[in-house]
Amino acid sequence: MKKVILIFSVIMAIVLVICAFNYQWIYYRFYPFDRITGEYEISINDKEIDAVDEYYEYENSGKIRLENDTENFKIKGGKYGRYEIGFVLSNAVLYEMTNDEKFKECRDINLSIAYLNTNWWHISELDIKIDIAKINGEWYACYDVELEEPLENFQIATSNVSKKIKLSEIDSSEILIGI
Repeated sequence: MKKVILIFSVIMAIVLVICAFNYQWIYYRFYPFDRITGEYEISINDKEIDAVDEYYEYENSGKIRLENDTENFKIKGGKYGRYEIGFVLSNAVLYEMTNDEKFKECRDINLSIAYLNTNWWHISELDIKIDIAKINGEWYACYDVELEEPLENFQIATSNVSKKIKLSEIDSSEILIGI
């Protein structure tokens, strides 16, 4: 019996030593929670919009509604590939906040970010800020997206994308982050 306990203790000590030197590898690969998380803030002329319909889509698999009470989002993730994180603003809300007749007759606006998850084991955090502003008579969506994700050596890398897109060209434009 002492021999079994001794063998078990030695095996456990070896496992603990391996885990101690590879804890980051184990942490990233066996992470049980949401792998893509973040916060978003959408505003018109620096006035925050609360009436936003949030969704995400993985590799054109269909839109999945993000059920969030706050301006945070969580996606299970864990797959390599393209995730589209989007925010739909109704034309009624846009008209109400701007009093611009242009929004009275237009369709809903879909603001989206394409995030390319380059490794299945990444734990990524996105901070998305979008301000819709009228500049020289034209309406623009001004994006500022910050991404934090691990590198091969498990150091955290931060990248940032800022882009200004005319609302009239929003469907033909893309904000891509994560490459």
